[in-house]
Amino acid sequence: MFNAKTLIASTTIAATVALTPAAASAATTEYAQTPSGNITCKAEYYGGSGWRLTCSIRSSKKTLRISTSGRAHTMSYRTIGRVGGVMGYDQDWSVGPFVCSSYETGLSCTHPEGVGVIFLSKDSTDFYN
Repeated sequence: MFNAKTLIASTTIAATVALTPAAASAATTEYAQTPSGNITCKAEYYGGSGWRLTCSIRSSKKTLRISTSGRAHTMSYRTIGRVGGVMGYDQDWSVGPFVCSSYETGLSCTHPEGVGVIFLSKDSTDFYN
């Protein structure tokens, strides 16, 4: 069992999901998407191996991931369901160590404990380590 706090200001404002440290004791999966639904993300906790974040962009059929080690990379396209909170534009989404910032121009996500940064937009995807 885990403790989760969800704040939803309205259907057009982001849902912010923050897990307490107690949440890290069980397998956890959290989902979020941009208001357009074009970019979807899934954060997963795998116990001792840590968190990983996978984000896909439907329009260009690309997927980026920040691995459990904190390294960012591209991978084969994976569809992530449109479930979970909506990351409103100019809002942040947090789960585990990841922080994603949603803008009308795209989505950027970082892993502050590692070196991975990913960026997805309608026109491009990129990552940095």
